[in-house]
Amino acid sequence: MHKKIALEIIGCLHKRYSDASIGLSGSVAMNTFRHNSDIDILFCRKSILSSYSVTFKYKEVSVSIFVFSLGLIEENYMEYLCGYHNMPITFISTSKIIYDPCGIIGNLKEIINDIVRRKVILSKLLVCELEKNAMNLLSLNPKSFYEEKK
Repeated sequence: MHKKIALEIIGCLHKRYSDASIGLSGSVAMNTFRHNSDIDILFCRKSILSSYSVTFKYKEVSVSIFVFSLGLIEENYMEYLCGYHNMPITFISTSKIIYDPCGIIGNLKEIINDIVRRKVILSKLLVCELEKNAMNLLSLNPKSFYEEKK
């Protein structure tokens, strides 16, 4: 039922906004949904300059449409790279593309994949640096931390 509802809503969105990029995300996209799961839809258009979400009930199922602006994701690249605000990263990367006439979702996925690759590299560098500093601290002579009284 969830997939049928999702495809119905996506069909309506596509009919109204034929230039829009539309994807399906969450448990419905991964085919792990339950009877009480919601439906998560990704929606993008070139003319949209902000990111927001709309949630509603349709046929007793909760539906969330998440709208992401390509420009806003690019603008906040460093925040996603260095911060902990992972919702857009997870949501976009797990989305299944249904319609993408202008390649917006494809571009978003490329940006997100780049952020994830860089996060992995940065975390490995951080761990190496922490290990090196810890080893340096452990190898110091304890007498170097205090002056002996005579």
